[in-house]
Amino acid sequence: MTWLYNLPLELRLAAVGILGVLIGTQVNRFVYRLSWVPRQIGPWAKPPADAPPRNWFDYLPIVGWFALRREAPLHGPGYWLRPMTIEIVFGAGLALLYWFEVQGGLVPDAVTTKLPMDWIHAQFAAHTLLIALMATASVIDIDEKLIPDQITVYGALAGLVLAALVPMSRLPVWDAFLYGRPPATAWTGESLLMIASPNDPPDWFFGPCGLAMAIGCFAAWWLAILPSIWTTRFGVAKAVRYKLAGMRRAVMPRKSRPHEGWRGYLPILGLGLALIIAVWALQGRVSSSHWHALFTALVGMAAGGAIVWGVRIIGSHALRKEAMGFGDVTLVAMIGVYLGWQPCLMLFFIAPFIGVVIALLNMLLRGQADIWYGPFLCAAALIVIVFWAKLWHDFGAIFTMGLFVPALVVIMFALMWAMLIFWRFIKEQIIFRSSPE
Repeated sequence: MTWLYNLPLELRLAAVGILGVLIGTQVNRFVYRLSWVPRQIGPWAKPPADAPPRNWFDYLPIVGWFALRREAPLHGPGYWLRPMTIEIVFGAGLALLYWFEVQGGLVPDAVTTKLPMDWIHAQFAAHTLLIALMATASVIDIDEKLIPDQITVYGALAGLVLAALVPMSRLPVWDAFLYGRPPATAWTGESLLMIASPNDPPDWFFGPCGLAMAIGCFAAWWLAILPSIWTTRFGVAKAVRYKLAGMRRAVMPRKSRPHEGWRGYLPILGLGLALIIAVWALQGRVSSSHWHALFTALVGMAAGGAIVWGVRIIGSHALRKEAMGFGDVTLVAMIGVYLGWQPCLMLFFIAPFIGVVIALLNMLLRGQADIWYGPFLCAAALIVIVFWAKLWHDFGAIFTMGLFVPALVVIMFALMWAMLIFWRFIKEQIIFRSSPE
């Protein structure tokens, strides 16, 4: 790949911009295909029966949407503006992100030793895939207030495979360069954000106990994504019975469709466990960083999902209604696969501030109290990536404090509960004052 790195930066930026536009076309494609009610919008879908025939130039990125304006009577005026904007933003945004990461944006200026080009491109590829998945989920969430499992489940699986095959796709850390330590002469596997960073990993991570923990993380995620119902309206005993029955129906094939169970959740479980066991068993033949990266992704998946699940429970109690959909749980679990549990904790701090500002504007300008939360989580994840150098430099030391970290999570949950109680009070006061006497 040396020839690629030796190309002029301007040529690489142009190529990345074109790639971004093409990725934007697929974001648009899956936005309409994976919606709860699929829509026949865009050149990739079968045109409606009363639509004019498609032309070859309809398939051109960006400019094709100008031609597809003729379908506005079927889809609504200006319907073509958003997908065209998505393709433009992806082209320009991806080129800007590439320039940012190649110029060393993921590490602070104090680190004079540059990241290896292989690492930069592996990290950029991981971030590109994550951003494409988050963009698709966000647009669907804005449209329908739901996030399809096809995005978060298969996106998480793709992230696990990427972590196992390309461990340098993890975010960089530079503890050997800062905090008064002697400067390092080269980046090593210890310079990647792993499960114990910024501490050294204990030996048991690489033994049978680490394997058991990894399998537990994956099994917990797999059980969580199984479609089932939990309601205590008829008592806890029946709630457990309904939960188990729903999980059994999701896994076991029905008589009318004998292969249904094998086509869905059972293959996910089998392939996931096979990947985990194989990478763990191959530690002696290949670098242990592959197992370490996969283990980190699995813990990030479990921790990210658990944090938002806790937010969902606390928020529902504070607001006296469902605060977040379960799609938000699987969304942050997917983000945790690509970034790790430490960035998930950071975005947990950032997302509420974005959400409160947008919620207030939405209520004051449009009079709507309910908003989608998935896009705020995705925006916070993007902020963590772009400002990673400063965030890790300023707050990375927090993760050396052992039991203080879970205590900090408990404190955050308590503060969030109080904030949501206050938010419910404000909303009730606005609604009360605006209602006719």
